[in-house]
Amino acid sequence: MHKRERLIVSLPLAETAQSKEKEANCIEVTVRYALGGINYFSGDRDPRGYYLGATPLTRREGFTSFVMFSGIKVLLQPADRFSEKVLHSLVVPPDRLDALVRRVCEKNGVELVQAASSGVSVH
Repeated sequence: MHKRERLIVSLPLAETAQSKEKEANCIEVTVRYALGGINYFSGDRDPRGYYLGATPLTRREGFTSFVMFSGIKVLLQPADRFSEKVLHSLVVPPDRLDALVRRVCEKNGVELVQAASSGVSVH
């Protein structure tokens, strides 16, 4: 089975009192395919398709950890089936990427190392 996720960018976080408390040191932005269906945590029905997601992570000494429900995902493109070609050819609009990263920073009380006004560079 193929991996149904693609890393877009990993952004370092500035050390602040809030980020030290949560221990997050980066925000990872990915595009992934999800089968959709009932979301048991929210009670909603998630559509099938490609999602843009951002999550604060802690990376230390070869280990990666995260706090559940600290990230945010948004539907990028609905799709009935997974296609590796589509996954790797999807273009993430810079304004959507910037908005998602800002929302995750606000939700978790963290700040990026680089200025948010300069925008986020996409790989």
